[in-house]
Amino acid sequence: MNILTNENNCGACDNACSSGKTCCNGGCVNLETNEDNCGACGVACDSDLTCCAEACVDIETDVDNCGACGTDCPVGDDCCNGACADLDTDNDNCGLCGYHCPQNDTCCGGTCVSILSDEDNCGACNVVCNPNQTCCNGDCVNLQTNEDNCGTCGVVCGNNKVCTSGQCVSA
Repeated sequence: MNILTNENNCGACDNACSSGKTCCNGGCVNLETNEDNCGACGVACDSDLTCCAEACVDIETDVDNCGACGTDCPVGDDCCNGACADLDTDNDNCGLCGYHCPQNDTCCGGTCVSILSDEDNCGACNVVCNPNQTCCNGDCVNLQTNEDNCGTCGVVCGNNKVCTSGQCVSA
């Protein structure tokens, strides 16, 4: 009998390993989670990997073990730095892990855009302005007739004035 591998005499006579444990080098270990004996005795995980379900994985990037063993990301998400992220909508992981959208931008379809001025994402992702409209401060407006954005975004027609053909004129 070899006390280094015998599960009923692990490390010493009559020292039985409990259920779910295996005798490796004279010690009872769980092959599902032991970094020095991952999946089999003597199979060690690299220092940056974690033993999950008998496999060495990177919990920073593994979608089936994101942040911890057994933590699955939703279908379509990626695992970025140990957290599940939707690269199409996550402002901190836009298009790829770790890419942060600039302040006041929003991640739409994996691209950082200004929803205050983007005609294809005006006010929110996928809100498209009509061909005769411009996105001004998150609203689709007609610069030819809008009295708060006459001719250019932010040009306000004063009292008794209307916006006609992009010009403020007397009413």
